[in-house]
Amino acid sequence: MAQSVLARLFARAFVGSVGAGFLLAAGASRAASPSTVFSGTDYLMTPSGGATYVYGNKKLTFSGLRIGTPSVNGSLFSPTAPPAGGPQSSPTPPNPDGGYSGFADTVVNRLQNVDPAALSINPVNPKIDPNTGQQIPEIGQATPIEIVGLSLKGANLLSIQNGQYRAYAGLEKYYRSPAGTGTPSLGSMFIRDDVGDGGKTWDSKFTINAHAFLVPLGSSLDDTSSDFVRTVLTNLELDPSLPVGFEPVVDELYPCRYNSVSMMCLRFVKENFIAEREPWSADPVGGLEGENLVPYELSPNNYAENNFFLTGLVKHDAGDGTIHVVTPAVPGPLPIFGATAAYSFARRLRARTRAVRKEA
Repeated sequence: MAQSVLARLFARAFVGSVGAGFLLAAGASRAASPSTVFSGTDYLMTPSGGATYVYGNKKLTFSGLRIGTPSVNGSLFSPTAPPAGGPQSSPTPPNPDGGYSGFADTVVNRLQNVDPAALSINPVNPKIDPNTGQQIPEIGQATPIEIVGLSLKGANLLSIQNGQYRAYAGLEKYYRSPAGTGTPSLGSMFIRDDVGDGGKTWDSKFTINAHAFLVPLGSSLDDTSSDFVRTVLTNLELDPSLPVGFEPVVDELYPCRYNSVSMMCLRFVKENFIAEREPWSADPVGGLEGENLVPYELSPNNYAENNFFLTGLVKHDAGDGTIHVVTPAVPGPLPIFGATAAYSFARRLRARTRAVRKEA
């Protein structure tokens, strides 16, 4: 009998909690240097205060709010887009939030297979020939990515018009759209395996299209319910005071409602979120694996295992003070560490992992 999703997740959580050192020293390796990094889904967590959005002279600071069980359940394998480069099952109604792991607040799909040892142009940060000014190839290959799950909670209360509010933020693609047909958050990831230049590293750049809603302090809404942020965004109503045909303007607050609770809403867009030279591993090194939402089908009903894993804390920076710090989803209390402590923890974990590899 096939192992249940829940059983597999608990097994993976147990392996993750044992630690990267035991896993690697025992030789439990899927592929030391894979010739193909398969399309896959990355489940991530935002530390306390790890995300900041700057607009005008204002800013919103967020912590992660775990997605939990998704509000929309598709089949186990339910791609949002078929990866290129080989056979793929027909897309089914998507389960884009992921959330099987239960701990993630950010979910990213890598939509295509890549050859990390190929020579190609890096679309995130291309190398430039100083003599010709032309882009030149480097070792690695790019895949399009989409942020398909986002659940953030304001780290601080906000005072607006003599009232106090708590901000929450999710993806624009789910704004008043149960099917997720709103504006997506897209980008590129360049994955390399270059032994002469840092080994296994990656760069990424994306645009985030998001929507925040500000809930008045003392409201009846329960943010501990599963998939709270997406549920609210999907079912938001415009305040009756707004004109017919109203469309939200980026970075401008407007009145909205959910379950008869009057709130304020804010659409925000930020381009060029960039991370560079971040490490990856072909093996899970302590984090949980959720289900792959964009699996690569090797043969009918035979799907490739995920062989790409982030190995520590990553800071995406838009260059204007807007940042989003994430780390692989783990079963421990990492979100309450705070961004600074989490960064230190991740770096120590990365150093220990490297040391184990050298000894192996």
